[in-house]
Amino acid sequence: MPPRPIRFALSCALFVVGLTVALVPLKGAAFAPPNAWMFPGTEQEWFGTTADLDGDGVEELIMPSIDGSAIHALSPPTAIHVLKVEDQILVDRTTDFFATVPMSWAVRRTMVGDFDGDGQRDVVFCGAGRETTDRSYLTLRPRVPGAWGEQNQVWLRRDGVFVDASALFPQAAFYNHGCSIGDVDHRGHDSIMVNQVGGAVAPYSPTFMASWNGTQFATRAPFPLLTGTRTGKPWGFWTATGDYDQNGYADVVGDLEILWGTPTGPVVASLPPNALVTPTFGNWQGEVTADLNADGYPDLVKILSTTPATGLDAARFVLYTGGPNRTLTEKLDAFPALQTYNDNDFGIDATVIDVNFDGFPDLVVFGPTYSSAADHRTASKSPNAVWLNDGAGRFTLAHFSDRLDARSVCGGRGYRDIYFLKTADPMAYNVIIGGCYPGAAKTAYSVRTVTPDDPLTWLP
Repeated sequence: MPPRPIRFALSCALFVVGLTVALVPLKGAAFAPPNAWMFPGTEQEWFGTTADLDGDGVEELIMPSIDGSAIHALSPPTAIHVLKVEDQILVDRTTDFFATVPMSWAVRRTMVGDFDGDGQRDVVFCGAGRETTDRSYLTLRPRVPGAWGEQNQVWLRRDGVFVDASALFPQAAFYNHGCSIGDVDHRGHDSIMVNQVGGAVAPYSPTFMASWNGTQFATRAPFPLLTGTRTGKPWGFWTATGDYDQNGYADVVGDLEILWGTPTGPVVASLPPNALVTPTFGNWQGEVTADLNADGYPDLVKILSTTPATGLDAARFVLYTGGPNRTLTEKLDAFPALQTYNDNDFGIDATVIDVNFDGFPDLVVFGPTYSSAADHRTASKSPNAVWLNDGAGRFTLAHFSDRLDARSVCGGRGYRDIYFLKTADPMAYNVIIGGCYPGAAKTAYSVRTVTPDDPLTWLP
């Protein structure tokens, strides 16, 4: 059955003088002016994410930045911003959440959990600094412990704000592309799984786990590798963590292996390669963990791209369903995995939200389009594809309309991207869309609230 029609009108015009942005709606627009926000100075966006930082049920947009339109080895650190939707106006509330403004070089993933067991939300910024070895430019500007150059930054909640505790966190020796969090050994708080990539050790160095010991984060042993004929990248670029068998201990999934958390200690087992995705799409770039088939067990969606050698183009999706007794099984009918999607359809990351208010958790992407064939800094539109869930973990590809489709006029410095943010009301969510407009020097973000009475619009 095709998705029921819903409306999505995003036509608007922006006029910018300096950093003052005014939004003038066109006919049919769903924005309430003024509601646009732009980065200050020379900052440009990087990999944004959504999270509920203060526990009020309303997600914020956490948006790292880079200096200028192209990051390079000696780029200076730039701010990480927290943007909050207030009456359909996007407001920078970074200093309301953080004791000092976080500064980073290139955050790849942001995760929120309780890392020290005090019942409060904490934040880790993964891949926030430069590599510490195997790079010649380190002789020019090496990493400074306790400063902005850490590979990972950890901020702990203290007296209502996040305080930088990165000096208490063990740093990766190499660039780490992603991380995940979970209570693997039932300590009552989340550990942080760190992926190391590159360097002289191996193309994909072993992942290690860091756990709070009361005064600092202690490094745990690298994840073991199965012996035998397995080669390649068993843990890989990325990991996912969740209690997939619901035994009270979080489990960690890599490219080809899974570490099951058990009462007697971790057990490593093989994770079969994806059956439906060709080897061309072997580069794991993102994931979602949620119960998608309503059986009470968390499931895992891997987002895969082509390999760096072939250009990091497009995306494919694979679903593994959780179950009792260390069960994580690929669901072969979840996605039309061999279908060729439009390169502009999907972003690099995703989250779960009931996008059409039918009671089932759908998959929505966020960020810019995931394609290097057409640089996402000059992409003609933001991602506009979603996966609609039938309630049993089978997904249908659908597209909503996107009126912000004029090619960037910002000299290659404007992104087209989109973010979906949950609210405390299950029948409402916020949509933030970024684009480059006539008169704007860079990406500007606008926001609207979607409800059953003011929904999106599906394309035929």
